[in-house]
Amino acid sequence: MQRFISSVRQTFDRFAVMGESPVLLVSPAIRPYVRSIIERFRPATTILSQSEIHPKAKIRTLGQI
Repeated sequence: MQRFISSVRQTFDRFAVMGESPVLLVSPAIRPYVRSIIERFRPATTILSQSEIHPKAKIRTLGQI
């Protein structure tokens, strides 16, 4: 759990410095659980599941955690 939290923090901080506003994309089944973990230390982080993204939306992958 600590490695996951550290990875999220480092990745989002790195992209924030670059002027990016990343979104964490997770599977629908785990979205509520991931959100409950991340909101404790990064409450403004946007977390979406694949089912919340329009099929024609263009997604740019910035990294993987």
